[in-house]
Amino acid sequence: MHTYPNARLTAVSRERLVRRHIQDAEPLADLAAQAGISLRTAYKWLARYRSGGRAALVDRRSERRTQRRTLDPHQLQQAVDLRDQCCTLRRIARLLAAPLSTVGEPSRPWAWDVSKICSCLCRYADTSRTNPAT
Repeated sequence: MHTYPNARLTAVSRERLVRRHIQDAEPLADLAAQAGISLRTAYKWLARYRSGGRAALVDRRSERRTQRRTLDPHQLQQAVDLRDQCCTLRRIARLLAAPLSTVGEPSRPWAWDVSKICSCLCRYADTSRTNPAT
């Protein structure tokens, strides 16, 4: 078990607190105050204990639990090509069937390239002139 240096209670003392509430019917608010934790934290530990027992009271790591999704090289090239065609990130994500955050990540280094923005604006201006609103 990995215990954080600033942890208020270890898993054993958390279990002891929860058991005192369950077995001895001591108010959870009093137990939380004695332990120096918030009532919300005490209720969280109680819920974890009821759902998973002693093992659920162990410190949880704060690291990412899933691997970050990335685009494969073919999808990345497609995303770059679509971005060069002035497609929005939402449209690119829909076309590649990928999350918006994943599609937006590779475009960041050149997203603010002024020449590309100007060319997109010029293309938009040219199309709006040829198709005037009636």
